[in-house]
Amino acid sequence: MTTYENYPSSGPNSLCNYAGGLLSAILGTTTTAAGGGGPSGCATGTPTIGGVVSGTCAGYPKPSWQVVAGNPNDGVRDLPDLSLFSANGLWSHFYVFCYSDTANGGTACSGAPSGWTAAGGTSFASPIMAGVQALINQKSGARQGNPNPVYYSLAAAQYSGGGSASCNSSLGNGTASSCVFYDVTQGDVAVDCTGSANCFDSADGYGVLSTSNSVKQPAYGTTTGWDFATGIGTINVTNLVNAWPGSAPAPDFSLSASPTSVTIIQGGAGAGTTITVNPANGFGGSVSLSITSALPSGVTISFNPDPTNGSSTLTFTAGPSATTGSVMVTVTGTSGSLTHTTSVNLTVGASAAAPEFSLSASPSSLSIGRGKSGTSTITVTKLNSFSSSVNLSASALPKGVTASFNPSVTTGSSMLTLKVSSAAAVGTTTITVKGVSGSLSHTAAITLTVTRR
Repeated sequence: MTTYENYPSSGPNSLCNYAGGLLSAILGTTTTAAGGGGPSGCATGTPTIGGVVSGTCAGYPKPSWQVVAGNPNDGVRDLPDLSLFSANGLWSHFYVFCYSDTANGGTACSGAPSGWTAAGGTSFASPIMAGVQALINQKSGARQGNPNPVYYSLAAAQYSGGGSASCNSSLGNGTASSCVFYDVTQGDVAVDCTGSANCFDSADGYGVLSTSNSVKQPAYGTTTGWDFATGIGTINVTNLVNAWPGSAPAPDFSLSASPTSVTIIQGGAGAGTTITVNPANGFGGSVSLSITSALPSGVTISFNPDPTNGSSTLTFTAGPSATTGSVMVTVTGTSGSLTHTTSVNLTVGASAAAPEFSLSASPSSLSIGRGKSGTSTITVTKLNSFSSSVNLSASALPKGVTASFNPSVTTGSSMLTLKVSSAAAVGTTTITVKGVSGSLSHTAAITLTVTRR
């Protein structure tokens, strides 16, 4: 950048220091703000020179997980871990945001984003990174704690000991689609400085941050893999979230039905299926069961037991006028915030006709003279698989007429004999033949005419 803008890289006339230079004109100051990075230097102990790692100073020990291509074997904790865009306006680089509370300095969230508010810095980069971690937590279903061990594990796999050429950020949109991290390999974080410690070429008051006071060694430059300027590198949020190892699954359950199809008949006995709670990942709660889909009109259900932590019998019963047909019934199980379903195919059939019989007489009309007899065959016709016996009797016999059946109990037919005495009254009457089987009763009519001879 200094070459592009035609400024020296250090000294009072450098890009960062020159009072009449570009940054001064933009920022109105020669003070430069920058992010920190480097090895842990004086976490414990006492320096002999103020502001300089010296004396008994010692850094935080290097964590076991901070192992990745480029990270030095210096035995101490090194920063940073990751990088995220945080420019706040220089050369029109910044985060665009809106803040709808216009009464407190916000900008309405309407119109083109170019008219919104611009800002940057760690005040934006840090919460944005927290938002990325929230996406990871959401996908994994649990809090992740310190994410650094996973960052370095994923980076070690991607860089494989020597960086990843296809994930070099200098490729722009030509980087590989699988990159979790983009390796920043250009530039450094050297800024203007004053004083003698780690400030090269500061004899005139301004220098450049350097790891050497006598030789220009910009602190810190980017390299392949991890470096003190950008850490592992920048991130591809989608790939980072998707590559994150899953946490231990939470206790859960599923439902199943056996059998999965049930048939019931209008007005008939109920039929059922067994609903089973299948625990997973240590689930041990009770599950309340319910039907959450429409049942056919006239159909009722019951669960026994309910709730359950094992199995329950679901019984369907159809009333005499229940709607016939097939329907998929949804059984829902709920335990706290967990809800799962299973399905049962329910068929309601029309009620089968009850066993029945009918009676008939042949002939159904007899003319018999006094002192004589006549016969008619009484037939039991079986309906709907009727198989019982029928008891026969005759009523409404005129005076002087008697009736007999052979046999009097039949499952098929019987011969009815009507005997007319010599004193029977002459005339026509209707005789009723009755057949009874349990609660069933039917009749047949015979017209009898009594003549003089």
